[in-house]
Amino acid sequence: MLLPLLACLAVLTPPPPAANGFSPARLERMRQEVAASVQRKEYAGVNVAVYRHGEAVLAASFGYQDLETGQAMQPDTIFVIASMTKPVTATAVLMLYEEGKFLLEDPVAKYLPEFAHLQVLVTEGGDPAQVLPAASPITIRQLLTHTSGLFNFKGYVAAGINPQLNLKETVAKIASVPLSHQPGQAWRYGLSYDVLARLVEVWSGQPFDAFVKSRILDPLGMVDTDFYVPAAKAGRLAKGYKLNSGNVVEPLPRQDAPDHPPVYLSGGGGLFSTTGDFRRFCQMLLNGGELDGHRLLSPVTVDYMFRSHVPAGVMPPDGPNGRKASAGMGYAGSAASEDLARRRGNGAGATFYFIDRRNQIVGLWFSQRYPQVQTTLKRFKVLTYQALENGRGGRQPPPACQDAADAPPPPPPPPPPPPPPPPPPPPPPPPPPGGPRRRPPPLGARPQRCSARLPAGLGTPAAHPPPPPRPPPPPAPPPPPPPPPPAAPPVPGARTRQLRPGVWPLLKPSPPAAP
Repeated sequence: MLLPLLACLAVLTPPPPAANGFSPARLERMRQEVAASVQRKEYAGVNVAVYRHGEAVLAASFGYQDLETGQAMQPDTIFVIASMTKPVTATAVLMLYEEGKFLLEDPVAKYLPEFAHLQVLVTEGGDPAQVLPAASPITIRQLLTHTSGLFNFKGYVAAGINPQLNLKETVAKIASVPLSHQPGQAWRYGLSYDVLARLVEVWSGQPFDAFVKSRILDPLGMVDTDFYVPAAKAGRLAKGYKLNSGNVVEPLPRQDAPDHPPVYLSGGGGLFSTTGDFRRFCQMLLNGGELDGHRLLSPVTVDYMFRSHVPAGVMPPDGPNGRKASAGMGYAGSAASEDLARRRGNGAGATFYFIDRRNQIVGLWFSQRYPQVQTTLKRFKVLTYQALENGRGGRQPPPACQDAADAPPPPPPPPPPPPPPPPPPPPPPPPPPGGPRRRPPPLGARPQRCSARLPAGLGTPAAHPPPPPRPPPPPAPPPPPPPPPPAAPPVPGARTRQLRPGVWPLLKPSPPAAP
């Protein structure tokens, strides 16, 4: 008897309310899918976090930080975020741009003279001896959009670039290597952001890591983000893995994690971070450049970062590295949508983030497995949006944001109710009883409106008597009759026509005959 009663209570119990517009039941679907991928050993462990309006919708850890020792994944596990360093570098660059240190169209050689005389390969990836002069200088804008031509990795290896060189030495060697293509003529994911890190040092007068820490990490409270992992935090570092031929993870042969500031501070991929720290950076961008009273960028500059700046002709559809012309690459070095509403990025070790300004969502997927698989990261977005029940919260997008998105657009608001009909006019007041009968006005006099028919308060017959009648105008004298027309001499042989009465005044007299 008790079990059927409990079953009835379970059916009658209403489902829990949505958490900030998300369905708890559908968020559970996401949990189950991520847990299943860890159970299949596609990942050793994953940290997943979804925030909306700055509040956590889902923050969960799955699997292991170290699969071999059985150390469980923790919310504060530290990951190599690799290319997710680029939006941080772009933020540092644009902070100095707002301070007037440079213009986007400035040539790089204006600040780094070693880029004054550049060579370009005749054929990309071809004979390094076959070069020609660059047709135009590299600009700051081209560094930010990966259209600079700094993609000749064979040349960089031959030039002796290695992690034991500092930024100044590394950038000097980069400038000595021929470009892979003419500046601005193609998109290649190369070393542009390492050159930008050196420019931050030149413009600010500080080492790159010192500028990033004092101007970005500390104001945002990113206490676990840096270019190295201190010895006291080494036990929180996620172990690196790769997929073997059976699509099962196995440890990487090398596990590099500096426990002191490195010599080479890579602006393109040198940071370590956590989901909690990087969420704060994403929230700053979502808020238009500000977090907890600390403004890093103007909202106008953040809008500019979210825009795609690479033409389709420079970044063709289905080109190398899976890039698409519809997405483009924004100033933060990661894909941006044309409607300024969404931004995403990822690192080589399967760390991933996306920012949705329309729905006020930040999503984070942090794992440590090489190489990253784009389909898994896209599935994470699908699992996020399938749980979204209310997509109307947050910042309202501009009209251009109403195109197709990963999540269905919010329904249109209901039409306003029709206005109530106007009240009927008040009935006219009755005429005053017992009043004298009015005689009709004499001919020629202007008729007067009865004051009893006027709206209330506009007067009475006693207050406004009619004016005296006007005398009739004197009769006008009749006009004199017109003189008769002169008789014309008869024309010999002509027929005489009799005019009807009343027609002759309408005819004009004929001119007199010439003598």
